[in-house]
Amino acid sequence: MVFSYTARFARPCSGRVALTLKAGPRVVARKTVKPDRNCRYRVRFDVLRSRLRGARSVTVSSRLGRRTASRRLPTPA
Repeated sequence: MVFSYTARFARPCSGRVALTLKAGPRVVARKTVKPDRNCRYRVRFDVLRSRLRGARSVTVSSRLGRRTASRRLPTPA
């Protein structure tokens, strides 16, 4: 199962974005990405369906320094 996520942090931004994919309280996957010069970043999580354990939605949390953002994504049927 593939989850794609694209977002943008406010400028100025530097460093790497730490992303966490959670299904309920369980952490399913973690990644770090480097934003481009416009502070946009894109990430793709490729997760086995068995790791989600029947979750209907997942939460993507991103952190850059002290700034954080999160978004809930539905799982495809």
